[in-house]
Amino acid sequence: MKKIRNSIKYFFFILLIAGCQRSITFHSYKTFTSKGWKKNAEIIFYPDTLKKTSLCKVNIELRNKSSYPYRDIWLVISQNVEDPNHLISDTLHYNLTDSKGNYKGKGVGDLYELSFPYKTMLFRKGVKTTFKIKHIMKDNFIYGINDIGIRIEYDEKHLSSKK
Repeated sequence: MKKIRNSIKYFFFILLIAGCQRSITFHSYKTFTSKGWKKNAEIIFYPDTLKKTSLCKVNIELRNKSSYPYRDIWLVISQNVEDPNHLISDTLHYNLTDSKGNYKGKGVGDLYELSFPYKTMLFRKGVKTTFKIKHIMKDNFIYGINDIGIRIEYDEKHLSSKK
C-alpha cells in the first residue's frame, strides 16, 4: 500500500514539473570565462522560432558570484521581435542587492541566480528573432558575473484566454 501511495505522489510530482515546463519556449545561458565580461562584448541568443503567433514573457537571467564588486548592473538589450528588420535597444538597470547589500535571488555557495522581467512581446509564427545583451558598466571588464541568459515563456493569461 505504501508503494502505491509513493508511486502516486511521484506521478503527480512529474505531472507538476512537466506542466510548469510546458510554458517555457526558450531558456539558455552563456557562461563567462575567468577573464570576465568585456565592455560592449555582445552576448547573442537566437531563440527557436514558434509554431504559432504567441504573446510571450521575456526574462533576463543572471548568475553572479559574491565577488561581483557592484550592487547593480546596467545592460543594453537589443532585439528584433517587434520589427524583424530592425534591432530595437533598451537600457536596463537591475539591482542585484537589497538596501543592506545582501544579494537577491537564490544562492548556493557564493553563486546567486536572479531573474528579471524584460518585456511581454508578440512573437510571430516562423519569424527568426535575435537578442543581444551587453553591459555598459564603467569598467572595461567586469568580473563576478558567471552567466547571463534569457528565458521566454508563453504568457499564461494569453494561453488561458485561447482555451
